[in-house]
Amino acid sequence: MENIMHKEGLCAHCPQVEMRYKSRLMPVVATLLSVAVVVLSFMLKDMEDLSTVLLTVGIVALVVSVINLVSPSKVLVYTPTGEKVSRSSINHSAELIERVEHALSSGNVELLRALATKESAPLMTVLYTTPSGSLLAGQTLQYIPYEYHPKTRVYIFTK
Repeated sequence: MENIMHKEGLCAHCPQVEMRYKSRLMPVVATLLSVAVVVLSFMLKDMEDLSTVLLTVGIVALVVSVINLVSPSKVLVYTPTGEKVSRSSINHSAELIERVEHALSSGNVELLRALATKESAPLMTVLYTTPSGSLLAGQTLQYIPYEYHPKTRVYIFTK
C-alpha cells in the first residue's frame, strides 16, 4: 500500500503535485542587506554603541541568510493552480478507525479534526491541502513500533 507520510510519497501517488525548489530571491536580498548593515557598522566609528549593535545584528543576519541561501529546500506545488501544498497531521485513538476512515473517504476535514485527540495516539491521519481547497490528499497511518504503516488507502480530492 502507498504511503504519503513524506512529500516524495505524495508526488509518486499524485502526478499533479510536484516538488519545486524555493525561490532564492529573498535569501539573496537578505544577504545583501546584511552585508550593507555590516559595512554601515564600520562606517559609524564615532557612535561605538550603535556600531557594535549594527555589527552584531548584521553578522547574525548574514549567517542566517547564507544558510538559507545554500540549503536546498523544496516546496510541494499543486500544478493545475500553482498553489503551495501544506502538510498537517491529526492523531486519533484506535477505536475511532471506522469513523476516521469514513470521514477521510468523504473528504470531511472538519470531522477528522473533531475526532482528533490531544495526546499521542496509535493512528495518525496525514493531510495535504492547498489554501483554496483545490486539493485534499489524505491517508490514515497506524503506529506499529518504530514506524507508521498505512492503515487506509490514499484519498485524493480535487476541485
